Amino acid sequence: MPVFGTALGGRSIDSAVSITTSGGGDITLAVDQIVARQITFTGALTAAVNVIFPAVAGDAGLVWALYNNTSGSYSLTVKASSGTGVAIAQGKRMLVTWDGTNFVALVNDLAALGAASR
Repeated sequence: MPVFGTALGGRSIDSAVSITTSGGGDITLAVDQIVARQITFTGALTAAVNVIFPAVAGDAGLVWALYNNTSGSYSLTVKASSGTGVAIAQGKRMLVTWDGTNFVALVNDLAALGAASR
């Protein structure tokens, strides 16, 4: 069974989590942080941030709803340890998928589609 597709750390795959990304530089997430399909990033950015998801080949095609709720005038990019990533603008929600190599935007502004705020 794919790692992302299992329930880990007491969380189900349909739960929502908030992850603090204060500061700058790369932040590497643990598998139990990304099991949730809805992730909100918070904190004050002092430099550009790469949020690195653990990558497991069998998990290609999974989708996350991500919300960049940070402050500061810097970018937040989600990616695997290699390949390209997706920048999420501050205050925006985005659907992303991992194709086995790169993170790819599926929908880049969920609010524009009428999605409810959380």
